[in-house]
Amino acid sequence: MPSVQKLVSQNSVLILALSLAYFFNSLQLTALVVLLYLLSQFLLKQSTVMAKNKTYFDFFCLTLIVFCLIFATGGLSSPVFFLSYFLLFGIVLLFEPSAALALATIASVFLLLHPRGELLPELLQIASLFLISPLALIFGSQYLKLKQQQAIKIDIAQKLEAVDNSTPSEKEAIEAIRQELNE
Repeated sequence: MPSVQKLVSQNSVLILALSLAYFFNSLQLTALVVLLYLLSQFLLKQSTVMAKNKTYFDFFCLTLIVFCLIFATGGLSSPVFFLSYFLLFGIVLLFEPSAALALATIASVFLLLHPRGELLPELLQIASLFLISPLALIFGSQYLKLKQQQAIKIDIAQKLEAVDNSTPSEKEAIEAIRQELNE
């Protein structure tokens, strides 16, 4: 169960990035953020200060870049709107799954405030964003389950290594468990 503080901080990062993209949407800002992101990745590779908040920084920059491109090239009628789907899947895998639903909700509000074309096609685009969100949530929850199962297998394997392998019957039992874990 994720902590409330973690959810608030993740959603705050996404809201801040979306707000900046909405109010300062330009291709120049996008280029500047890409340049700063690449520079930070190159210069701060070994930094321990950045390691703790690297995921937050990465998703702040990626969200800002994707939505600056979307807002600068037509909002809901943008030819790069599909990038928001990939962003949703990335957020589900590295943030909490509920952050993707929050991003879809907040993005739809900002996108509706930024009308560029006819209402029906824009509503269909927003509906597609909400239809992709549950799929992303399912993939995210499956990924988290798989990650937990892998951690349990690693823990069991480490405990098996620590067991005294003095008798042949214990060795056979441990080998059988190892083979079962590897399947």
